[in-house]
Amino acid sequence: MNIIYIYWPPAVWKLTTAKELSKITWYKILHNHLTLDLVNYFFDRFENEELFYSMNEKINLFLLQELFENINWVIMTQCYEEKYDKNYIKKLIDLVKIKNINIYFVKLECNNDELLKRDESEDRKNSKKLSS
Repeated sequence: MNIIYIYWPPAVWKLTTAKELSKITWYKILHNHLTLDLVNYFFDRFENEELFYSMNEKINLFLLQELFENINWVIMTQCYEEKYDKNYIKKLIDLVKIKNINIYFVKLECNNDELLKRDESEDRKNSKKLSS
């Protein structure tokens, strides 16, 4: 099992990159909004951030444990927020070490003008992603 972990700020084209990579590799995508949107349905991110991120972490780690048993390659996307994700990344690394899984971290970046332009796109607004 191998993981490609694409991360960094909102609107940097993590999902777009993951989709293109998936087309040529056939790897499954675990897009961060699959779990974020689920958790946000029950626990509003802005009303209780601690609970929101804790639930998201638990769901992601549980899902990954199951995926590790059944799928060889996964591409993950993550909008890294150190306050909440630092501990999650440590747990993820511990989990992949136990399971003897390779993880490849890919940090995407672009200039601020491009980020702001992309951040205001209709695609982001329609998908409930951050758009400001």
